[in-house]
Amino acid sequence: MLRAYCVVASCLITGLTAAGKDSEIMAAIEKEIGILAGTWTVVKMEANGRSFIQKDSKLPAPKLVVKDGNATFVTPDGNSPKGKIAKAIDPTSKLKKLTFPLEGNITFFGIYKIEGDKLSVCGEAVDLKQEKNPEDQRPNDFDSNKGMLIVLERDKK
Repeated sequence: MLRAYCVVASCLITGLTAAGKDSEIMAAIEKEIGILAGTWTVVKMEANGRSFIQKDSKLPAPKLVVKDGNATFVTPDGNSPKGKIAKAIDPTSKLKKLTFPLEGNITFFGIYKIEGDKLSVCGEAVDLKQEKNPEDQRPNDFDSNKGMLIVLERDKK
């Protein structure tokens, strides 16, 4: 379960930069970063219909803190990976895309959506050496049978 949290952390903090994208896309990314600002709590995490959140757990839920262009993922074990936001999002596509390297040849191909105070991410880790069309592995909806599904809610101030 902790590994799943770390994958999410990598996804959300590796950075959300758009090197080489035109100014219109960069403006959309900057706007999206502003929308993401705040503290988010993981309320759902599942794959293949199986939940990774233990309802009876006494540990606090992982949190994502987005502030000043930085993101920190705070896990129950106190590990707090941190990084810049701006590298891996594309808020201009119909299904907003999230693409980021994890480790070695593995890259996360996902989608995300923001609905008010709810952030949903769904995606799949893909081995780029083995997959000829990694983009085909990106889910086309928010279904845990098509990828890891993570739902976060914005904390109230």
